[in-house]
Parts: sequence; structure tokens; C-alpha cells
Amino acid sequence: MALHIVELHDASEALDRARGFLVTEPAHHNLLLTILETSIEFSLGGAFWLVVDDTDVVGFGLESPPGMGAVLARMPAPIGRLRLAERADRPTLVEWTIAFGGETETIATHAEQIVDLAVAREQLWVWDDGGPVSMSGASNAAAGVARVQRVYTPPEHRGRGYATACVEHQSRLLAERGLGCVLYTQLSNPTSNAIYQRIGYQPIAETLVYRFA
Repeated sequence: MALHIVELHDASEALDRARGFLVTEPAHHNLLLTILETSIEFSLGGAFWLVVDDTDVVGFGLESPPGMGAVLARMPAPIGRLRLAERADRPTLVEWTIAFGGETETIATHAEQIVDLAVAREQLWVWDDGGPVSMSGASNAAAGVARVQRVYTPPEHRGRGYATACVEHQSRLLAERGLGCVLYTQLSNPTSNAIYQRIGYQPIAETLVYRFA
């Protein structure tokens, strides 16, 4: 499948495009359908996400009105498996670490050392679907809490749920080790925020970053 996500901000358009998918399971999708109808009737606004396979809608989520939290339809789990990163993955993971730094405006220096240390400490995982398609890492635990970090999927593999699966399974592994899990995400990205909350993360605080000239 070639899955991708379409974000809309018009409830009527979202309902028109997602209706065929939603009415196939009206009981499961009742909340989504009624929220859409209410959003249309009272012009509540918000964000509406279609998961599209070529031209077919195979998943749907929304947040309407803004700030009410996301509601997502069930989707099948993505294919593949989580595994610890290996030395053979090194060239790919170094490339992804550099790309992650560029996209998130974080420091991407010493990518090779970062990858080598994370692999040696068993703090870097990949989602494997015939080869690595996504990665996520973990910090050293501090006071019993590990931070999920450097979650990255290259553009050609995005929209298929790989990063979600990677973070969800990694978080379970960390919890099985007796650790709490935290992660940082950008408030301006409603899609990732909705996904992380769906797999169990809850917002606890906002962090401001100051840059000094």
C-alpha cells in the first residue's frame, strides 16, 4: 500500500470524502460521524485527517472544535516488527540522524558517535519491514524515566504508521524494564500530538526554547 495522510479544515469536505469509509462500520464510527455533523451544523472548525491508500480512504481522525482532543478510527497495525538497531544498520541510522537534526533544527553534529553509543547501549530501535523503515531512540534513564527521542521516518516511508508502531512498541519495552517514558513533540504538529496521545502519552507541560543572538 502507498498510504499517505491528507489534512483538511472543512468538515463538510471531510465528511464527503470519508463517508464511504465511516459508514462501513457505523457503530464503531458513530462518535466520528456525530462530531462531523455537529461541526458542520455549528461551524466549529478544527482539523480532519484522512488516511488514504492511493485514492481509497482507509482511516480517519479529527479534532473539532480545536482543543477538544483527537478522535481516531481504528486501523490495522502496520506490517513489520520492532528490533534493536544493529551495527549493520549504522550507515542508514547515521544518515537518518543527520536528516532528523535538519528537520527539527537540532544539533546534528557527531551523528556517527551518537549512533554508535546508542547501539552499544541498546538505546536505539528500528521498525523493520524488509529492512529499516523508521527509528526511535531512548535517553539514559533519569530518576526512573527515559525520554523517547530522535523518532524519524524517511519521507519515502511516511504515512504508513511505522513511526507510531516504533514508538508504541519501544515504550512498552521501556515500561517492561520498570521505566517511565516521556517524549517531546511540537505543539504546531497536531498529527503527531494526536498519535502520541492515542498510544497512551498525555501532555504534562509546555517547554519554551529561547535563542539568544
